[in-house]
Amino acid sequence: ELEELRDLSEEIEEQQTEEIKNLRKKLHLAEIKSLDQETTFKNLHERFADQQNIILKFREKTQELKEKLLEFVEADQEKSIETINLENKLQRLMDENLQYSNKIQKMDAAQMENELYQ
Repeated sequence: ELEELRDLSEEIEEQQTEEIKNLRKKLHLAEIKSLDQETTFKNLHERFADQQNIILKFREKTQELKEKLLEFVEADQEKSIETINLENKLQRLMDENLQYSNKIQKMDAAQMENELYQ
């Protein structure tokens, strides 16, 4: 009976030793998995931070481009106003030129008429 108890005790001890080994392996695997998850989380956090920086830079660049576009639009409007003013001035000068041309033709006609009757 003592022999059986000893055998049983050894068997239980072997089972416990095996169980302890298995639990240690599981613990080790759980620690590795935890480290992997932590690394993955850190990588995701870094990628998120990088994406936030990219978004901020994109917004800044977009704002710069909007400001430049507004400058171009304002400059274009000023040029358009100048062009309209120049076109109006040119039209007035052409009208004046036509009036002078008509006056000159009338004067020439009057002078010719005068010369005919003299």
